[in-house]
Formats: sequence, structure tokens, C-alpha cells
Amino acid sequence: MSKFGDPLPVREFRTSAIYSSIYSYFAQNPERMGALHWRAWEEFLASVFTGQGHETILGPGRADGGVDLRLTRNTVYGDQVTVVQAKRKKKPIELELVAALSGVMVDQNVERGIMVTTGRYLPSAQKFASRQASEIVLATSSDVALWCEAISAKKGPSGRLDTGIRGSEIDPAMVVCAELGYDITYHEFAYIVAESPTAVRLAGIPSKDLPEMSRNGGRQGCSVPDLTRGITEGTVTITARRSRSSPNEGGLLETLQGELLRISI
Repeated sequence: MSKFGDPLPVREFRTSAIYSSIYSYFAQNPERMGALHWRAWEEFLASVFTGQGHETILGPGRADGGVDLRLTRNTVYGDQVTVVQAKRKKKPIELELVAALSGVMVDQNVERGIMVTTGRYLPSAQKFASRQASEIVLATSSDVALWCEAISAKKGPSGRLDTGIRGSEIDPAMVVCAELGYDITYHEFAYIVAESPTAVRLAGIPSKDLPEMSRNGGRQGCSVPDLTRGITEGTVTITARRSRSSPNEGGLLETLQGELLRISI
């Protein structure tokens, strides 16, 4: 029998599936990135780098030691670590800011750094970056737009699962349940195929009925998710958002169909 558990934790898990429409918008309107709040700018870049295949850690936003984002990618030579600074600025980036990034790279003992700005770079800043032994990438909103376009191009049709999931690959911890009905309660089950701090992408999974059980002299049926059949390619998906704005508040997920709860099986 299903046991309802804790609200969803914050997890980075194929966030590109959720942010598809956002990527498409900024790919066509890179100038609008400058209108984002500075923290939203950092969170957006985190989702972009995650969509590129990086393991992404978003910094606290304040007192972060000059590291807004930390990226890790597995290569044939081992893990490649990159530190990222996000600059939401209208004024051009001067040499001093790029030199500061270089200093952070030395302090963090990494060979690659990225600065991303909604503005532009002065020639002196560009020359400084090109002279460094370590790789310093200076990116602008136009570059981010190209990254968004590339991520969108790798996705399948909107609203459908682009790759199937075998039953053996299903993680029971990623199953949620919607409790529906009034006089008679029944359940629908879904699998989290993508997740961000504020939303999830869900694919429905079938259920199976267990034999009726006796309770207080009566008979009661029970349904549970059937995790053996897997999820086929092309399955229609829906996006659900957390019922509270802050993931730290522990808000559950909700859709028009009812309240979604994490379950353990």
C-alpha cells in the first residue's frame, strides 16, 4: 500500500525539459536577459549549463568567494571544473573584473573560468583574458542565446517524452501521486522526468490494483503504481509548479488535477 512521504527536495534533474519555452524566448530575445533580477540571472544560467550537460552548483548569492556557479564535467582526462561569474551589467566589463576572476581561479585551483555579462567587454579586458595561461571565456547575452538555441534543438517535441524509460531504470523515489475524488478516492501516478526548484515535468505511469483487503469488517481495494512496464517514448507530459514560491518552505506540488505528493513504495 502506498505511503505518503515528504515534500519534494530541491534537485537538479534534466532541467532543460522544464525551461524549454524560456530557452526559446531568450534565444530570440537576448536583450531581455538584462531585465532579469540578478539572482534570477544566476539561476537561469545554472539551468543553461545544466542543460549543456554540466553538473552545476549554484552559489548562495552572497559572500560566495567570487564563485556564482561551479560546473563539473566528466572528460577522458578526469573531471573538468569551471568557475562562473554572472554579471548583470549595462556598463562594459573592465579589465579589473576579469583580473579578479583570474584570481578566483588561482584561489580555487581551477584551469577554466567563465564570465557571463548582459553587457559587453572593453578591449583591455578581452586582451587580458587572451593572455592568460588558464582558459577564461568571456560570454555575453548573445552567446547565451546561442547556448539556449542549441539546447532547444536537442529536445524532442514539446509536451512529449523524447526518450523512453525502461522499468528497470525507474527510480521509485521519483514517483508522485495525485489523490482525486470526493466520496470515492482514487489515485493517479506520475513519474518525475525533470525537476527544478520551482517546477517538475511529469509523465503518467500506469497503476495496478491489489486484492481487496478487509478493514473493520469491510472490504477496501488499493491501487499502486506499476513500475515494471516503464514509460514509452512519446508519452504526453505535463508541467506542475510548486504550490509555494520558495522551495525551502517545503511546498508540495499541485496541478489542476489535485495535490501531488511524494510517495515511497
